[in-house]
Amino acid sequence: MEKELLELVKIHTDKNPVNMLTKVVLRDKLKVCRDIAEMDFQISKQQQCEADLYKEVQSVLLGGLKDHLRTIRRSRRIVFISCGTSYNVALAARPILEELSSIPVTMEVASDLLDRQGPIYREDTTVFVSQFGETADTLHALEYALETGALCIGITNTVGSAITTSTHFGVHINAGVEIDVASTKYRILSLSHFLCQQAYTSQIVVMPMLALAIGGNTISSQARKKAIIDGLFELPSKVRKVLKLDQEMKDLVKLLIAEQLLLVFGRGYNYATVTTSFRP
Repeated sequence: MEKELLELVKIHTDKNPVNMLTKVVLRDKLKVCRDIAEMDFQISKQQQCEADLYKEVQSVLLGGLKDHLRTIRRSRRIVFISCGTSYNVALAARPILEELSSIPVTMEVASDLLDRQGPIYREDTTVFVSQFGETADTLHALEYALETGALCIGITNTVGSAITTSTHFGVHINAGVEIDVASTKYRILSLSHFLCQQAYTSQIVVMPMLALAIGGNTISSQARKKAIIDGLFELPSKVRKVLKLDQEMKDLVKLLIAEQLLLVFGRGYNYATVTTSFRP
């Protein structure tokens, strides 16, 4: 727009020749859509990791988390409360969080927790995961947890959302502008164009960082933590390699498109991704 290659014009309803549904589009969202249409993927994960990870000293910094680490490490358990895709993120995070923190980790679907009035204790640390930060069931579960006196952490992509303002502190996943409610799916528009959302990937990146911060610096876990941090720094280059597999993906689609049924298997961390990617 700065180069005057594109002009924005407001079309009055009475002068809409194709009877289109018109809607205001923010400049940032328009830029994201343009970049996607041109396959101009910009990887923001490296900037995110550089902001929060310090490779030289093998440490993690996550905002207000440092002021509550002592409380979290003394927790009776860590409870992830979320819905849909965000629940699958928590499912993927549970093994590494238990491994590094030695704290039991449980998971709750927000609506189910509310229906049965499941127990939340004052000694619990509750973690609410939501891309937009306004998920109704998750918000109601947050109110329920606050009443018990439990420590409440929010992990969202939207600063100023209801979850970020209601929790004791939060972690911003920095996934970029949200341009579609379907925060996690790769919806194929054609063989060469994708509508790609980064929320799920960013949430997955944040979870091991959360585990690293909570886990502390015990001698027995230093080698494992170093491997995780090195892996996070290598993530941007690996994503670039994956995005170059366009022709391989086209060939794979041709093989699978006529199939009536696909069985996709995943174990451990991969189970959460399978559940997210292939659910109806």
